[in-house]
Amino acid sequence: MGDAGKAAVVHDYLYATRGLDGRYSRAQADAIFRRALGELAVPLWKRTLLWAAVRLGGAGGWGR
Repeated sequence: MGDAGKAAVVHDYLYATRGLDGRYSRAQADAIFRRALGELAVPLWKRTLLWAAVRLGGAGGWGR
């Protein structure tokens, strides 16, 4: 998964802790993921696709 995997670890941690016990919302966690992908130079098309996937399908994972 490369650099996208590094961003995913942070994102998954935020989801598992419900945004560090409420410090961040789900939308903010997803935005942090998208920004991390950009900082890691993941191509725009790929970061957009990954971000859209977590926005559309991530609700069930929030807090698990």
